[in-house]
Amino acid sequence: MKMNPKVLQLPPMVSFPDKDWCHSISDEEWEVYFNSWIFLAEAHLSNSDFLKISTRDSSVKNFIVSYVTQTALLDELFFSKFSEKLELLRKICFCICYKLLELKIPPPELTCWDFLADASKVFGRINGKKLVKLVNEENHSCYETTLTQLKALLIKELNTGIKGNLVKLESNLKRSNYLHSVSPEAAQFLMAGSDYADALISCYKIMNPPLRRIILSNMYICLIGLTRGETPMISALLDQLYLLKEAAEAHSTGPLNANDSLVSELVTATPILRSIKQRIKETGSGLKRAESILSSLEKFRKSSRNANSQSFTKSKKTRKPQNIMPDNQSIVNDQVDFDQIVLISQIQDLFPDLESDFVVKLLVEYDNNVEVITSHLLENSIAAHPGQLNASETRIDRQELASYQNATMNQSSYQRSTRRNIYDGDDLDQLAVDPSRLHYGRRNDPRTAEMLLNDRALAPSKATIFNTLAAFNLDDDERDDTYDISDVGGLVESANLGDNLEGSFTRASSSKISPSSTDEILFRAYKANAQLFQRDAATRRGEPRKKLKQQVALTDQVIEGWAIMLPRNPQLLLQLEAGYDKPSDIERIVKEPAWKVKEDSQSLEHRPQNENGFNLNSNEAQERGSRNRSDVSGAPGEKRTERARRGKEVDKGSRANHNRRDQRARKMARGGFPS
Repeated sequence: MKMNPKVLQLPPMVSFPDKDWCHSISDEEWEVYFNSWIFLAEAHLSNSDFLKISTRDSSVKNFIVSYVTQTALLDELFFSKFSEKLELLRKICFCICYKLLELKIPPPELTCWDFLADASKVFGRINGKKLVKLVNEENHSCYETTLTQLKALLIKELNTGIKGNLVKLESNLKRSNYLHSVSPEAAQFLMAGSDYADALISCYKIMNPPLRRIILSNMYICLIGLTRGETPMISALLDQLYLLKEAAEAHSTGPLNANDSLVSELVTATPILRSIKQRIKETGSGLKRAESILSSLEKFRKSSRNANSQSFTKSKKTRKPQNIMPDNQSIVNDQVDFDQIVLISQIQDLFPDLESDFVVKLLVEYDNNVEVITSHLLENSIAAHPGQLNASETRIDRQELASYQNATMNQSSYQRSTRRNIYDGDDLDQLAVDPSRLHYGRRNDPRTAEMLLNDRALAPSKATIFNTLAAFNLDDDERDDTYDISDVGGLVESANLGDNLEGSFTRASSSKISPSSTDEILFRAYKANAQLFQRDAATRRGEPRKKLKQQVALTDQVIEGWAIMLPRNPQLLLQLEAGYDKPSDIERIVKEPAWKVKEDSQSLEHRPQNENGFNLNSNEAQERGSRNRSDVSGAPGEKRTERARRGKEVDKGSRANHNRRDQRARKMARGGFPS
C-alpha cells in the first residue's frame, strides 16, 4: 500500500511568543501550545523525509530560533507548572537543531553567535558544546565569520563606555559568556591580540556593579579558554597575563584606587592564578616564564578578600557516596548564615544562571570552598562526581525554602510591644471622631493664603532675622592664626627694619651664617636676572631655567617659591647679601664719614708742640672753628654753614658725655622717675 503524499504535509509551527506576551497568556492556553508544539516537533523528527520536508519548512527553523531565544530570556520558574512538557520539548528541539546544523548549508540563523550562546544556556553545556563543535567542524568559515562579528561588536560597545547602551552591553557580554564556556575556540579567537583585553580593562572603570561582574566573568572565562581545547595556547596566555600586569601597574600609579582594578578583582575573586598554573604544569611548556608573571600578579591580590577566602577553606572530608548530597529536608532544616549568603553571591556573580538552592548544595559538598566550586563548574566536572550533581535536576522546592525562611525569621525575632505612643486607642486612632471636628489649618480662620502673604505685620521681625543671618559669620568660631609666625613659611622680623637698616646690615655681616650652596646659586641667579624666576610656561621651558634646575636639582615650583618668599623676609635677604654679595659681583658704594683724620706728609716730629715739649692733639692744635670746615655762624641759608652745623658735634663723645638728655629719656622709658 502506497501512502498518499498529502499525508506527509504537516501544518506550520507557530513561533514561540515574545517575553512580553508570555505573562498575558493563561495556563490553559500554554497547555494547548505545548501539546501542539510537541506533537508537530515529534512528527518532523520521526519523519523519514526530514531532509526533504522539514528542512524546506521555514516555520520549523523559525520556531527553533524563537524558542531558544525567548526561553533563554525567561526564568524556568515561569514554566514550573509545565516542567515535564517543557523538558520534553527541549529534548525534541535539540534533536531538530542538531539535524539542521548537519546540513551542508545550514540555516544562517542557526550559526549566529547569539543563537549558539542562547542554545548553550537552554540545552545545557554538554549539548551546547556538541552544537558549537558541529558548527565549527562542518562550517568553520561561518563560525569564524560570526566570531569576527561578535568581537567587533563587543570591542565597539566596550570602547564606547558610558556614552553607549550599558544594558545592551551587559546583555551581549552575558550571552557571550555561555558561548565561551562551551567553546574554547571562541575564547581563543577573542583573546587574539590585545584589543579585546584592553577594551575590557578600560570599560571596567565604569562604576556599574552588574556590568563589572559580567566583565570579570568574561575575562576569566576567556583566559581559561586559552588553556583548554585540543591545542592550548600557552604563549598567547602568557602574553595576555603580561598585558594584565602592565595594566595593573599603570592603574596603581594613577589617581584611582589601586584595589579598584579589573586585575586586582580578577586575582582576588577568582582562582585564575592557581588554575593557570595547574594547566601549564599539565602541558609542561612555559612554566618558568609563567611562574614569574604569576608571582607578579599575586602582588595585586586584595588582602581583605584573601583573608576571608582563606577562612572559608577547610580540609576535605571523606563522606560516603550515599550521603554526599543531603535531601531537601536536611537543607531546609539547616540554618543559612550570613557567611554562606556571601559565598552564594560570589558564585552567582560568575554564574548568574545557577539557582541559590543548587549553590547551597555545592557549598555543602565542597566545604564552602568557592575556588574549588568555580573550577568544577568551569570544567563541567560536577556531573562526574559520585553525587551526580546537576543544576537543572537538584532543585529545592521554593515553597519549602520560603516557609523555612519565614519560620527562621519568626523564631529569631523577639516579641515587640504593640504600643507606639500615648494616643494609641483614642477616638482618633479608632476612627471614631466626628468628621466635623477635623479641619485643615487654623480653625475658623477667615484669612486666605493671599491675605496671609500680603500681611506685613511680621515684616519687621522677618527683617531682623534676615539681618542677623546676614551678619552671621560662619568662621567666627575659628581660631585667629594671624600671628602664627611658624605658619608664614619664613622668619618674620618683628622690628621695623626700615628704621635701622644699617644696624641690621652690620649685625648680618658680623653673624656667623653658613648658607648652603643651593641658596648661593639661587641668590646669584636672582640678582643677575630676576625674570628667571617667573611662573610662566615660556620661562620654565627656557634654557636658563633648565640650566638652573640642573645646578640646584630642584623643581620649578620650589625655585619659584624661593623667589616669592625672598622679598618677604628682609633679614634673610640681608644675610644672603652679606654672605654672597662680594664686590666682584655687585659694586658697593660706601660713603665716607663727614670728617676723617688725614695724615700729613710731615712726620710726627713736625707736629706742633706745647711749651712743655708734648705733641698737641690734632683737635687741640686747632681751634674749634678752624678744622677745614665752614664757620657755624655763617649765613643761615648757605650749604657750607648747614654742613658745618651738622658736623659740629662729631667728636664731642671723645672728650665728655654730652648725651645726658638722651640717657634721661631712656631711663624714663624704662620706668624710672625723677626724685
